[in-house]
Amino acid sequence: MPNVYQFTGQALGPEDLRLAVDAFEAALHGLDESTCETSPHTIRRLLAQYVIERALNGERELKALRDGALAYVAAMGVAQPA
Repeated sequence: MPNVYQFTGQALGPEDLRLAVDAFEAALHGLDESTCETSPHTIRRLLAQYVIERALNGERELKALRDGALAYVAAMGVAQPA
């Protein structure tokens, strides 16, 4: 899995960072915890990775970030949306 923490020269401003945090938290609340196939830490890391990468690539819609993060972990087979 690629390391998303390598600085690429892109950065999120305060409003963009707040949006990313809100999308991450919404994705956490949107998980069906009974379907999690791996540790909570891994699920949170995968959700955060998705949200960070998309936000750095210009996505600014909370619903798109949340839904995409949930679809990402579902496609990996580690959790399902609630």
